[in-house]
Amino acid sequence: MKHLKLILIFIVSFNLSTYSQTDKLLSESQTIKTSYDNLLKNLDNKEFQKRYIVDFPDNIEIFKKVFQSPTFDQLYMDSHLYIFKLAELSKNFSDLVGDKLIRLCIGLKKWDADAIGHIQHVTMGYANSNYSDFIGLIKKLNNQDLNTLVTFLADVENHSAYGDYQGFMNKLKTNMETELFDSFKKAKELRISQKDHGF
Repeated sequence: MKHLKLILIFIVSFNLSTYSQTDKLLSESQTIKTSYDNLLKNLDNKEFQKRYIVDFPDNIEIFKKVFQSPTFDQLYMDSHLYIFKLAELSKNFSDLVGDKLIRLCIGLKKWDADAIGHIQHVTMGYANSNYSDFIGLIKKLNNQDLNTLVTFLADVENHSAYGDYQGFMNKLKTNMETELFDSFKKAKELRISQKDHGF
């Protein structure tokens, strides 16, 4: 019983300290939070939409500080909301959003849970939904960056549940983008042959 009380006290203390830290935001966190809050009040305003895209951090060090903090503070708890909102704005600013997502994927390089995983999935969703724009953007990449991007996007444990990846590959095949199709196919096959994350 005593041990149970200690565990409960620890959990409550951890939660209180975590949520209290949202009042101690870094300037980078505050910038994107302000843009996000302004956008929510003006969802159809293209100036606020563009400002949010511009303010969304694509510097990897800053991105991790803001959304993937090891102490679970800053904007960690709501990172999915911020990332999904960025992806939604591709309706009006496809190239801007796509370019930012691609640069994030290349910079992050390796899969991780939470915010990094969200970036991976929304980027693949963007690629499948905005096929032509995504193709145009990745064809500008050098071979090293393209390989890093494809490897990052392929790094999931269950490809059978990764519909956007297969959907994008199908479009590559239909549009006879043979070289890109082969790259995505090889990355998928290699990932399937490897162990799951954490092993």
